[in-house]
Amino acid sequence: MNRNGGGHKGLDFRSSRAVWELHCVERRYRTRGLVLYQGVMATGTVVHEQPGLSPWNSAPPGSIPADLMNWACREGMNRPEEADCPPLSAPRA
Repeated sequence: MNRNGGGHKGLDFRSSRAVWELHCVERRYRTRGLVLYQGVMATGTVVHEQPGLSPWNSAPPGSIPADLMNWACREGMNRPEEADCPPLSAPRA
């Protein structure tokens, strides 16, 4: 059972790691990759890996993506040279 209070497509996981791409001007975000782990703090067996880009989503006020965007898109933090991040992949044992 997922002890985080939910599941992703019925999978049992205790932690996750995701990479989001933010569009500061349009206040949108999308997922570049998602990895779900059986253990805490991104440890243990990888139970699901979703590479690639998701569709763009709006960031509703008060949501986690909106809060992250408020922090990341503040003056001086928007560095185009860092915009092309590599996709997330799970570490291989």
